[in-house]
Amino acid sequence: MKTLRTYFATFAVVFVMSTAFLSCASGQTLSYNLQRANELLTEDGDEKGALDLILKELEEHPNHSDALYMRARIAYANEKYGPAISDLTSAIRSYNNKKIVIYLHNLYLWRASAYEAVKENAKAKNDYDMAAKLVVKTKKPRQIQNVLFEQASFYYKIDEIEKSDRVFEQMLKNDETDQAAIVGLSRNLIKRDRFQEAITLLEKCELLSDDYSDIYRFKMQAYEKMGEIDKAIDEAVMYLDKDDNPSIGIIQDAVKKHLSYGIAKVSQKVTNDKDQKSFWMFVRARFYEWQHNYPKAIEQYDRLETDYGYDARISFNRAECYSELGLSQKAADEITRIMEREDDEDAYLFLLRADYYRLAGDYTKAIDDFDKVIELSPADCFAYYRKGWCYEMMRKTVEALECYNAGIDVEKDYAYIYLNRGELLLDMGKFEQANADFEMVIQLDTIPESGSCRQYALQAMGRNEEALEWMEKVIDTDEYRAGGYYDKACLLARMGRKDDSLEALRQAVSHGYCQWVHMEHDDDLDPIRDMNGYTAIIAELKEKITKGTVEASNEVEKQELISEVPMIKHTGGTYEVACEINSLPLKLIFDTGASNVTISNVEANFMLKNGYLKESDIKGKKYYQVASGEIQAGTTITIREIKIGDAVLKNVEASVVHSQTAPLLLGQSAFERFGTITLDNDRNLIVIKQ
Repeated sequence: MKTLRTYFATFAVVFVMSTAFLSCASGQTLSYNLQRANELLTEDGDEKGALDLILKELEEHPNHSDALYMRARIAYANEKYGPAISDLTSAIRSYNNKKIVIYLHNLYLWRASAYEAVKENAKAKNDYDMAAKLVVKTKKPRQIQNVLFEQASFYYKIDEIEKSDRVFEQMLKNDETDQAAIVGLSRNLIKRDRFQEAITLLEKCELLSDDYSDIYRFKMQAYEKMGEIDKAIDEAVMYLDKDDNPSIGIIQDAVKKHLSYGIAKVSQKVTNDKDQKSFWMFVRARFYEWQHNYPKAIEQYDRLETDYGYDARISFNRAECYSELGLSQKAADEITRIMEREDDEDAYLFLLRADYYRLAGDYTKAIDDFDKVIELSPADCFAYYRKGWCYEMMRKTVEALECYNAGIDVEKDYAYIYLNRGELLLDMGKFEQANADFEMVIQLDTIPESGSCRQYALQAMGRNEEALEWMEKVIDTDEYRAGGYYDKACLLARMGRKDDSLEALRQAVSHGYCQWVHMEHDDDLDPIRDMNGYTAIIAELKEKITKGTVEASNEVEKQELISEVPMIKHTGGTYEVACEINSLPLKLIFDTGASNVTISNVEANFMLKNGYLKESDIKGKKYYQVASGEIQAGTTITIREIKIGDAVLKNVEASVVHSQTAPLLLGQSAFERFGTITLDNDRNLIVIKQ
């Protein structure tokens, strides 16, 4: 059963030793220090205790490959790739397989991965190739396949697709049922835009075992590229269902292209998959967030917590929803709750809460939390930047400048902090220094994307046309555009173009921008703050937040309902499914060649005698009903409700036919009212989208 998973990977660095480490190269065993260090890492997650034992081993045996390898793995887990490479290189140079547990190919494999992380692709390539050459000597099939997979995946990443193909093909020569290799070849086909070939190969892979989750992940990608979005979403849901620890972010691009369909599919899972209901409820809440339906997402998170108890991930995502609705204080309260429950001083949580306090206008509390972030993570430039911004809002220029200087001292490539310092220097009349900071922004910020600040630097230097051109490029890259239009409103206000600024602000709100508290405190908007249009926008936002739940409920009514119903296929283009007619369980025939809805006089009379049909349901009864009261062929009746799965039709007109055995038959007149009907012959299902 899937459960809600802890969201914060930043709570602690969890180091997991690979099974490859535990397999011996020559029957050797680890020394006591290393064996104990391994236990601390794998069983207790005690990185510090393990490191102490590893260092003790290295004091006694300075070139011990196993100890160097273990220290390298810890460094790698903490993204300290330089020390990891250094230790792995020393381990390779001093390697002696008569005394060492670790296989030599694993040393090359991990160094290749570290080189890849620092973008030393030529060196990484050499090490992947060496690992692949050496692993063959072990004569261990699983290890050979694992190394070849890593090698082929690396070739894919550096766009050497033919070499990647050859390695995957070698894997299949070793084991023709290796699903990782088949999926790898499929991914390579997708890279070449050969989408249907990839799907065909993945379907064959599925026949070997339908539990391999990456099959559905890449089928999703192929269908999305082909523009078959609903099929892509079907595969995305299958991926979530099959994977033991799925990444919801992987499916985001596909699902966002038809969110109502995605929500309907997942709602079906919530109803039918009782064992994993909490997981599917969480997924549905995330989908509502992607839909910008934050009140509905909050409602889902509240239900989840009521039914299943506290979970940090629920509070974290609910905080994001509150923030998007402009309810920043509530967002901060959620983070406080996580801190209290987890009892852990985590820099990321303090950073989140500080920013929510900032958005709520509580700058004193925000500064206190930013100070805590700096204490816990002194090299984090972002905390200095945000703290300086808070001081600016409090009109404390000296303190703000000190924060910006301190932030630049610890990190030289964060554009926004140069922008803010440059603007302060400009206000102080230090034009040469200010321009130097603006030039640094232009040098650093070269990609038009959400969060870009280059436009403000250009505007500060008087290059307004360039600034607006850049701003439009940023907006074009933002799928939802809310943030882009808000930045445009700020930029135009700085230029003194008040009416244009108001129009951009209206567009931001129409695309979902809700941060009215931030707007009230953002000094960029000072030039338009006294305008009637600005006041109206703020009032509209507050009303929108107040009425959010009602709007969310209306949105649900517009979403698609999806029913997947088992069917039996008959000859002649007909399909049999179970149904309920006015709550009476019956069999129903879909007939793609029929135009109307018909029912046998036997069934009609049974329904009449047993209360499933009323006298008022019989049309033209003075002409067609005989003296006995029975319904004869030719009578027209109204069926009040036809239910197939979760799909329902109300008030369906049907003709009674003379037949002893025919069940209800639905023709095109009913098909059209159901919406979209798809016949899935592979799974023997009728799929109704209503």
